Amino acid sequence: MDVVSGAVPDLQELRTVFSVPEVGPVELLLLFDFDERGKLISRSGSTVTENGGSTDVSAKGTLKVKNGVALYKVSLKDSSGSVKAKIAGIVGDSQGLVSYKGSNGRFKGAAPVETVAPLVDLRIEPTQISVDEKGRVAGTVRVSSHLGTVDGVLKGKLKNGLLSWKVSAGKTKIQFKKGSSTADGYVGGLKWKAAPGKGAVGGFTSRLLNELP
Repeated sequence: MDVVSGAVPDLQELRTVFSVPEVGPVELLLLFDFDERGKLISRSGSTVTENGGSTDVSAKGTLKVKNGVALYKVSLKDSSGSVKAKIAGIVGDSQGLVSYKGSNGRFKGAAPVETVAPLVDLRIEPTQISVDEKGRVAGTVRVSSHLGTVDGVLKGKLKNGLLSWKVSAGKTKIQFKKGSSTADGYVGGLKWKAAPGKGAVGGFTSRLLNELP
């Protein structure tokens, strides 16, 4: 199995509190999952609290990683449509931009934000891999991340002692290039694209061929 440690952030929770004139403090608590496209969707327990009472809300949004920075954009509303809000910011920053419209007032500006977003490993588990007499590598794998586990296809080549392969598993794409053989596996460059972002690792050790019969 190959493991890319801390490859993608998993935004699980977002909380913000701000003050609305004539209403007082308003708290938004959003709990997230990801859908099959890698988009943020709220789960049960997401609420808006104002005037001492809490109301369930639904939210959706995006989480994108650019140059190592995780950016979120979220919109939400309650079932009646009397509460609507948008929140945008950087995962881990203490403030975000909030636009809020409630039944008794509005707010627009910077507000304190807390996020819970642990980094999740990207795991590539071979289920069947073979290398033919011409060095062509082919097989199937399972790719696991915060999005769950998806079956994928691996294709590659082993030529002049160097291993290269590509994995396609749903929206996740992984490429390993020109790995040279060592006692632990093949060491080369790894790139991946997996919602919500992409990344690269130099000197990555691939052990997928270690498990060949």
